[in-house]
Amino acid sequence: MIQRIQSLFLLIVTIFAVLLFFVPLAKYYQETGIFTLSLTGVSSAVTGLVSVKINMWLSIAMMAVTGAIAALSIWTILAYKERKKQLTFIRILLMLTIVLVVIIFALTDHIRKLTGITPEYGIGVYFPLVSLAMLILAQRFIKKDDELVRSADRLR
Repeated sequence: MIQRIQSLFLLIVTIFAVLLFFVPLAKYYQETGIFTLSLTGVSSAVTGLVSVKINMWLSIAMMAVTGAIAALSIWTILAYKERKKQLTFIRILLMLTIVLVVIIFALTDHIRKLTGITPEYGIGVYFPLVSLAMLILAQRFIKKDDELVRSADRLR
């Protein structure tokens, strides 16, 4: 049944993964202006700021991991008839989300060390953290459903 509570949790994960492409991860304030770290790279509104270049492959990796999280969470919702497969997908999603969190915080720390400017974390940093909580809740409810089905099978 697609209308289970874990489907709602997985839908939230999907929404946060898609929104992550459009919101800033961190902002760095200087006297002369602001530059922003987003999933697609570093951008500045004013020229003459401390130049920060991140590796293009790191930005592509962050976008690929985020896209994989969005796609796999949709796939997990659609695999509602196979709880074992859903649990496997959620474990993969948990690992991908942890990798994304590590990359984001390592990158913000790396930029902080390069520039000496403390980042002001944006709302995008919290999306993967909330997604982790949603994935853990979805996993818990899928396990409950599986136990309920097994107990009903024993009664027959």
